[in-house]
Order: sequence, then C-alpha cells, then structure tokens
Amino acid sequence: MFGYGSKNNNTRMPKTPHTMILPQNYGFSHCFIDDDSQFVLELEQRGNIPTQEIAEKIKNASNQRTKEAVMWKKIGKDLNKLSKANSEIIKQAAAAKLNVARTSKRQYDSVSGMFDGMDRLTSEYEVTKKCRSQRLSEIRVSYQEAIANLRSNSIQRQKATTGN
Repeated sequence: MFGYGSKNNNTRMPKTPHTMILPQNYGFSHCFIDDDSQFVLELEQRGNIPTQEIAEKIKNASNQRTKEAVMWKKIGKDLNKLSKANSEIIKQAAAAKLNVARTSKRQYDSVSGMFDGMDRLTSEYEVTKKCRSQRLSEIRVSYQEAIANLRSNSIQRQKATTGN
C-alpha cells in the first residue's frame, strides 16, 4: 500500500468489474430503437398509402414510446443520482482508507521508535551491567590480593617476632 506511486514497486491498479462502463467497454447492449424506421419502410412497401391499421399501430407504438420516454427520463435522473452517490461513496471510502493507512504508518513508526529506544536502553543497561560486573571482579581480585598480602605480612611478622 505504501509507495504506490514509485516506479519500481509491485503494486497494481484495482481490477475493473465487467459492468463498469469505460471508453473501451461501453456496455453490452448496443441496440437501436428503430421502430419508426420500420413503420416508414412498411408505409413505403405499401406504396405510401396510409391505412387505419398502420395508423393504429403507429399511434400505439407512439403512446408506448412516449410512456417509455417519460420512464427513461425518470430512470436517467435516478441513475444520475445513483452514479453521483456511488462516486461520492468511493471518494469518501478511498479518503478514509488513505487516512487509516497514514495513521497506521504513524502508529507503526511510533511503536517502532519506542522499541528502538527500548533496545537502546537494554543494550546500555547490559553494557552498564557488564562494566559493573567487571569492576566488581576487579575489586574482588584486589581484595583477595590485599588479604593475601596482609596474611603474608602477618606470617612474616610472627616469624620475625618468634625468631628474635
């Protein structure tokens, strides 16, 4: 997720669903409503002589298409609203996702910094402990040497006093 715009990463664009209408994919139904042309051709085939039957067919088709046009007008407005709402939802969701990603990165950086500090403290503590242990062993050695010298001096004094 991080580094999306860089040139040498493995991130991919999201897949587009087959229902998404794009310039290279402009839907699946490419139909034409040509019943008006059909009626004109039918009239021509009958020698451009109008009949009550064809007039009724045209009137019925006209009424039906007028109702469908009104319906399509409503559908068009609703599809417009729906499309705008979907666009706004996607925009808000993408912004929220980006915000969460940024916050997660800040949290990770904070926790990582804390652990780096803890590791530094631990290593400093270990070095201090090692230095203290080394100093303590040096003191023990010097103490042991001092005790040995005192005993040695004590033995020599006893010999000197007993020998005199």
